[in-house]
Amino acid sequence: PARRARGLDDPGDRPPRTPSPSAWEALLPALRRHRLRPLAGWAARTRRAEMPERIRGELDGAYFGAGLRYEALRRALTQIADACAALRGPVIVLKGPALAAPCYPSPACRPMEDVDLLVEAADRPAATRALLALGYTDRSFGPEDFRHPATGIVVDLHTELLNTTRLPLRRAAWQPQLARWTARSIPLPLAEPLRGLHPQDHLVYLCHHAWLHHGLRKPLALLDIALLLAAPEVSRLGKAWLR
Repeated sequence: PARRARGLDDPGDRPPRTPSPSAWEALLPALRRHRLRPLAGWAARTRRAEMPERIRGELDGAYFGAGLRYEALRRALTQIADACAALRGPVIVLKGPALAAPCYPSPACRPMEDVDLLVEAADRPAATRALLALGYTDRSFGPEDFRHPATGIVVDLHTELLNTTRLPLRRAAWQPQLARWTARSIPLPLAEPLRGLHPQDHLVYLCHHAWLHHGLRKPLALLDIALLLAAPEVSRLGKAWLR
């Protein structure tokens, strides 16, 4: 408002500029490194950006490939939901699958390699048996990681919000009361009866994960935070809190 009062443009009012055809070549390595090609592919198609056909084909391939991956993860989550229906506590989906549809312009814009599930410690043995019955195996990665040999989908089964198996010091840095977080969890339309974190809790979790797990060096994690902040449901639930 102060800039407008002085007759100056507000940078937020300006439409985003599309890179020139020659700039795409320099931009492509960063898009690959940071797993942003699907989002760039969507943006390029939406804005009808001019670029070399080779790069357009790569971005389109990344976008449609991420869409297929999302559908595979969605089907896997539906099977897991059925298999874990008898667990006493909730099964909470963290990060990617819980954010792709409500926060991104298309679920295909958010690449995902695995599924992170949060369960209560008492439910972990039953959840492990459920995953093994579905064909997942824990022989390749470790006690918290399960991989399906046919689909290649990896499920990370957590009993804490941050994985402290490899780095126990994370527990000293941040250890929230999970009972309160699970009590505030909300149904996940993607695959009920699985649940997602309350949007405000998810925002706090993403900030700690980006800091303690990625050292603030992963743009995709920061993009998740920015889009969750911009989501309308977050504003309705706690605009003053977010401010």
